[in-house]
Parts: sequence; structure tokens; C-alpha cells
Amino acid sequence: MPSIETLSIHQPAKRLKTTATSSSTSIIDEGALPGNWSMTLTSEGLTLHAVTRNMIEFTSFAKDFSQQLQYNNQTDTKLWEWFDDEPVDDDDDDPLDEDEYLVTVPVYTTASLLRDSSVSIHLEDTISINDSLYEHISPHVSNMITHLRLVYDSLDNGSFSINHTHIATLLLHMRHYILFDAHAPIPQLARFCLCTAYAASAIYLNHAADTSSLVDDCVIYASGLLVDLVLQRQTESDPIVIGAILLTSLQRPRMIHLAARALCASSDWDHKEEKWQQLAALVLYFEAYSSAFYEWQDIGEARNWLLQAASRLSTSKVKSSAALGLEAQLMCFLKQVFTLFYCQESDDNTASTRKVDVDDVLNLVRDIEVWEHKLPEWMQWSSAHKDLDGRSLVLKMHIHMIHNIVKILLFRPFSIPTDHDNDELQTYTRTTFLDLSMASVDRLTTCLDYSKSDNDWSRAGRRLGRDVVYRVQQTFPCDEELMHKLEEINKQLQ
Repeated sequence: MPSIETLSIHQPAKRLKTTATSSSTSIIDEGALPGNWSMTLTSEGLTLHAVTRNMIEFTSFAKDFSQQLQYNNQTDTKLWEWFDDEPVDDDDDDPLDEDEYLVTVPVYTTASLLRDSSVSIHLEDTISINDSLYEHISPHVSNMITHLRLVYDSLDNGSFSINHTHIATLLLHMRHYILFDAHAPIPQLARFCLCTAYAASAIYLNHAADTSSLVDDCVIYASGLLVDLVLQRQTESDPIVIGAILLTSLQRPRMIHLAARALCASSDWDHKEEKWQQLAALVLYFEAYSSAFYEWQDIGEARNWLLQAASRLSTSKVKSSAALGLEAQLMCFLKQVFTLFYCQESDDNTASTRKVDVDDVLNLVRDIEVWEHKLPEWMQWSSAHKDLDGRSLVLKMHIHMIHNIVKILLFRPFSIPTDHDNDELQTYTRTTFLDLSMASVDRLTTCLDYSKSDNDWSRAGRRLGRDVVYRVQQTFPCDEELMHKLEEINKQLQ
């Protein structure tokens, strides 16, 4: 028998047949072995398939087969030969050309597919330490503290939109570092936490009565103060990480790098503690979120390290924590899709092409499928939606909305018409991925109906859904029944 070690695990499984020896002939003549049996050599090892009618026959077969293996000449490999249904090409084992491992796909910018041009983005590139700015903020400190007291009361009571669970989680972690005494001296760290928490809560959770200029001043001042605190190296890492993530959410996307570095360098880091798991998940979320809707950010190898901690949340019995862990995993899939198939910016609207390793694509598809199959029972799409309370249902739909956005972006490069569309195989492949995309759009519309939210993710989902509908309409213009269904879906996506 050929050595298993000599066979590539990437080769398809092949059947083996034996040349009957005198001893094997005697066994067959005695009728001990069933006539319907075979062996297959796979990447997992050698498997034996036999058909027996009862336990007596099975026991006899197992005994006689074991004896046969023992009596065989183990060094005589000529007794074994490959069984092929088709003639073997002598060139089968030749290495493939490099291009045969690659697939050419069109490349589009993420902004053209995900961003809503009607939503203004004001990114500040420069960060300056401006102590004089605090003179404009200090007269409002008392009102800011009063505002934050009300915010934390609502967070404790759970009376906030579940769509803002990221901000709520960060603010709860920040509370310990906020000085709620308006008459006491406020050190730098407490100023930073106060300004950051106030700005985030005023924008996302409860719009304050103050003018937006105060919020802008808080963001600018906190950004400069954060850099100053990092340079001093005298501040514990927790508020630095929390504040940097909050500033990232306030259109300061480059702050996510400070958050990732401070988190990885923290002396208090404990991947088994829920607080650190949540912070790791939130860094991963806002890194991908910023890349999708603001500007590209890449924290490098820190992503894999943080993912190990964040993934522990996915099995939490607390649904909001489990959702953070699952979402962090999705964010890493989204970054992989971006890296493989999309570019950051383009000088013109002409789509270029890129060669992608087939193994990378197949591995990503496999990993996403495995992720979906391993979802907790309450998060499974097949589980009854009515069994969940309102907040848990919104969490579930939010996760599945992002999941289907990732899948549509993954399928899109393979469902775009190419120069090879005259090839029947290419046409079949494109149609298959369009079908998969439409299945994701169907689920996406359900998620949007349940969430009733108007945020970057929901707007991106609607844009991608309409894009899929348009491409299906262009591919099957003569199918009237399909056209009617697509029109109905389009109305839901408006």
C-alpha cells in the first residue's frame, strides 16, 4: 500500500483495489467477506466501507479482514493500484501555473457601495493640544455633569436604544473615571473622561440642550488631551482605551490605533475578564466600522490577538455581551472581504481588476459558513423570532443584517459580468452567485423591517440590496414573475 504521507492532502480521494493473493482468494471463496466493500484514501486517512446484513456477518467480516491484513506481505506495494474511472493523464501531477491558482475579479471602492453621499463626514486630520479651549468648556461643567447623571440613570434602567449598545457599554466602563463633583478640582484625566463621555452621550443617547459648539469643543479638546496623556505614560490604560474608542465613534477614526496599542500594552490585561473582552470586541468593531464609513484603518496583527479575547464573549449567557463577541467576529470577516476584493479610494469610477488566490476565497467562504452554523440557538436564523424579547430580537436582526452585508460583498465580485461571459461555465458561476446574493437580500429586508433603524449599517444594507436587485434585473429581463418580485423587494429597500 502506498504511504499516506506521500499523498498530497489536496488531491481528491481515490479508490483502491487489490490484486487477489492465494490467502485473499481463500477468504473470498469461503464467503466470509461481503461482496460490496471498498477502501478510500482521503485527506483524513484510509476509510473502509462494507455492507453487512447482520451483526454476525459484521463480526465475521471484521475478524477475517483483520487476519487478512496481518497475513499480507506489508512490503509488497505492487499488490495495490489506483482505481480510476478515467484514464490518468501523465501530466496530472505537474504543478499548476501560478495563474491557475488565481481568479480575476473586478475591484470597486467600498465608499461607492456602502457610504451614503447625503450624510456629511467631517474628519479632523490634525490634533493639537489646546489648553485655552478648556476655558470655553469650564463654565458648562456643572451642566455637563448634570447631563451625565441623567444619562447614567437611563443606562442603569436600560432605557436606551439597543442600537446604541456600543456607546452604552463604553460609557458604563467610563463612569468610574468621571468626577461628578463640579466644585472639586478636575485633573487632566477626569477632564478627558468628562468631555469624551459628554460628547458621545449628547450625540448618540440624549441630545443635550446646549449648542453643538460645546460638543465640538469637547471632541477637539479631548482629542488633544488624549495624546498628551499617552505621552505622559502615567495614566492607567482603561480610560485611554475607552476614550479613544469613543473618539473614534465621533469621526476621529485614527484614534482606534491608540485604543488598540493601549489595550495590547495594558499591564492589567486579562483575556478571561469580561471588561477586557468587551473592549477588544469594541476595538474590532470600530476599526471595521471606520474603514467602511469613514476612512480605511488597519491595526495589523493586533486584530488576531484581540479577536481571541473578543470571541470568548460569543458564548456568554448575557445576550448583549454575546452579540458583541459575534459582531467582532463578523467585523474581522468584513475586513478580510475588503482586503481581498475592494480598494479604499479611486481617482475615477472605472473598475479595475485584481487576481485573488482561490484558496483565500474558499477559506473565507468556509469560515463564514462555520460561523453561521455555530451561532447560539437564540441567534440562529431558523429559531422562532417570536420567542425573543424586543431588545434581543433587535440584537439578532442587527447581527444578521451585518452578516448578510458581508455575504453580499463577498459574492458581488463573482456576480459581475466579465469579458468571459460567453463561457458557459462563467455564466453559470455568475448566475449561482446572483442566486446566493438574492437569498441574502431576502434576509436583509427582514432584518431591516425588524430593526426600524436609520444608521450607517441599515443605509448600506439598503444600497447593497438595491444593487443586487438591479444586477438581477439586468441578467433576467424576460422573467416577468421575477421582475414583479424584484419590484416588491425594491419597494421594501427604499
